[in-house]
Amino acid sequence: MNALQPRLLGAALLALAATMGSPAMPVLAATFFVNSTIDAVDANPGDGICATAGRQCTLRAAVMEANALAGPDTIRVPAGVYALSIPTTPQEDDASPIGQAIDASGDLDITDDLTLGGVNAKDVVVDANGISRAFDVHVGSGKDASGLDVSISALTIREGKVIQGVGGGIRNVGALRLAGVVVTENGAYNGGGIANSGDLKIDRSTIHKNVAEGAGGGIANWGPLDVNASTLSSNQATGSQYSDHGGALFNGVSGSALLTNVTISGNAAEVGGGISTITNVTLRNVTFGGNAASGGAGGQAGGGIHIGNPGIVSVKHTIFADSPSGGNCDGFAVTSNGYNVDDGMTCGLAGPGDLNNTDPALGPLKDNGGPTHTQALSPGSKAIDAGTSAGCPATDQRGVARPLDGDGSGGAACDIGAYEAAGPAIKIEDIPPVGCPPFCPPDPRGGPVINPPVEKPAPIGPMPLVASPTPTPRSSR
Repeated sequence: MNALQPRLLGAALLALAATMGSPAMPVLAATFFVNSTIDAVDANPGDGICATAGRQCTLRAAVMEANALAGPDTIRVPAGVYALSIPTTPQEDDASPIGQAIDASGDLDITDDLTLGGVNAKDVVVDANGISRAFDVHVGSGKDASGLDVSISALTIREGKVIQGVGGGIRNVGALRLAGVVVTENGAYNGGGIANSGDLKIDRSTIHKNVAEGAGGGIANWGPLDVNASTLSSNQATGSQYSDHGGALFNGVSGSALLTNVTISGNAAEVGGGISTITNVTLRNVTFGGNAASGGAGGQAGGGIHIGNPGIVSVKHTIFADSPSGGNCDGFAVTSNGYNVDDGMTCGLAGPGDLNNTDPALGPLKDNGGPTHTQALSPGSKAIDAGTSAGCPATDQRGVARPLDGDGSGGAACDIGAYEAAGPAIKIEDIPPVGCPPFCPPDPRGGPVINPPVEKPAPIGPMPLVASPTPTPRSSR
């Protein structure tokens, strides 16, 4: 078999069965191995062969084949920079939540169930090259009315730009899971890094240095969102007046967000430097540090979080600290389930174990072990061992076991925030590599740290202030 012609045995068997008049066979999954970093289309989508006219299996050709074949498929991507270069069409980059699936140009459209994985986010980069977003995850085109099951892991997505649309790096209206992914230096009107109106799960990933001209510098959300063991840092919503809400996350109409063991650090917007929300958000062991809000119409701000409606934000074991402007919280009060810290008096904490006007002594955002950057609790922090075992996650953001005896009192208790202090010295070999499963290297303990540099984000270029419609949410299956 020619190495440049990865073939699909299942497709061949189906074709043979059809010619022999055999009964229908179950659809077999295909696995495609990308072997070229160029951006070129598949020569004959649906033939079971990932091959361009030049007989290479490119990332785009593999996606086109996977889209054309019914059933779940897998794409394996080796180390390299995969720069998109085929110009996009206006229909792909419009402001609608769905757009059009044109997989032969612009972004990589995914229209069928797919598992796509790299080696790690340091060595595998999908560079949208400013021509469009990188990935567009669609609802199945008649194949699956309830949406897609798509997993993307162990790679970096960068340099996507959608001037008047949503989702600079990724637009999702299916069911998407990101694991060990870095989304960085992307831009759009809403959702500079990611726009979600489907069902989105983010695990052990970094959303960093993305820019929205409207809402949601890191993520704009209008559907179910679950973020675990991840960092949202240095994202910006840069517009003016009523548009620039949520430097890290904007949670809009029909959206719901659950964040567990998450660090939200150094983000900025006029309203809600960290998060701006008008619908339900649940925060569990989240650390807000150094987020800024310059203040919007009517004096709205909220460096850490801006809450647009009463009773929609529930917090436990969460830290709000070090907001240089806008205060930690603004708008309606949070609903405290206890054991939270506010280094000011803006969040209205009144639950059991809550600490107001208390400095949690956060360290800088940096590599403290594990797959993402975190803000450590300095020795003597009032957040150490200040939580409760009820509702305490089994590990912290890095993967360190909870609870530990961090204050030397002889009893272990959950720390407040995403970081558990006084753990053993954390080495990267102590933590399973991100992307494993589903993609494990020969040495299953050998994954690298997935940490981008911590920098102040810069605008990606002028983006006109145009109205962007609110995406229509899709119910998850």
